[in-house]
Amino acid sequence: MSFEPALAPLAYATELQAFGQRLARIRKRRHLSQAKLAEVVGLDRPFLGALERGHKNPSLVTLMRLSLALDTELAELVPTLNAIRDSLITHGSDLLDGEGSPTIQ
Repeated sequence: MSFEPALAPLAYATELQAFGQRLARIRKRRHLSQAKLAEVVGLDRPFLGALERGHKNPSLVTLMRLSLALDTELAELVPTLNAIRDSLITHGSDLLDGEGSPTIQ
């Protein structure tokens, strides 16, 4: 059985833009400036701006720091995680070999 990725490669740019919009919306809801959030998270303000415009791809550590600083669930910043989780729940046993290792093709 083949594993269908949650996002096709061409959708990544769209997902980055959507992530940036969600990040900016949540930041503003928390009444934080880009400069203040960047300081709290340990990023340069221009990099945070690029994230919000969908021009940069954040690392997992950056996503975790943003989630903590904004007091929000990581899945709120990256809703695609829910689709991946649901796919793994639905097809999880089909994706593991006999030793519990992924067999994603």
